[in-house]
Amino acid sequence: MFSKKNYENLIYFFSSIFIIFFYLYSKNSLFSHWSDILDQDVTLIYNSILIGSNDPQQYLDHPAFTTFFILNIFYKIGYLINLIEIKNFEELINHTNKDSVLQSIHNVSQFVHLLYSLILILLFKKILNSILKNDLSSFFLSLIFLLSPSFIFLFDIIRSEILSIIFLFLFFICLENSFKKNLLFIILAGVFFVCALLAKVQIIL
Repeated sequence: MFSKKNYENLIYFFSSIFIIFFYLYSKNSLFSHWSDILDQDVTLIYNSILIGSNDPQQYLDHPAFTTFFILNIFYKIGYLINLIEIKNFEELINHTNKDSVLQSIHNVSQFVHLLYSLILILLFKKILNSILKNDLSSFFLSLIFLLSPSFIFLFDIIRSEILSIIFLFLFFICLENSFKKNLLFIILAGVFFVCALLAKVQIIL
């Protein structure tokens, strides 16, 4: 049977999902057209396809390799379950309906980014709870973070920041566990920190 704490965690989890999807629905930005926001969306999608085609990335302003690599994994999964029609860059170039292909890839990318947003909120709450030792306070502070303008700006567009912060939070969690539980966590912490840097090098600041 579920304990009271399990029920509370479920409430926190579904509350976060509800707020995220309500905001996206109200903005009509859930699965929007791939050309609606020409920020980094197309750049990240294009380079992720290049990585999946064993071609070198062309976006070199910052590494972003972690972003490209993980997105490409989801593109491969999407191709296997027929959500995406192409498996490499050559097939994209030769496809007769590039708009449809880019739209399906963009939809998968937005879904992945929503997963990132949810994971980030859950990790943020976990870190807060380890400091405050109070689930309710951690939840409300997480809600403030969830509704902050900076987070709202990021979670409905495809960028590297959220993924980079996720790996940074995992780095802190593993670093804490290396002191409390096992020194081997320090190795995992190092891996997560490298992944954070490879997603967006400015995370070191």
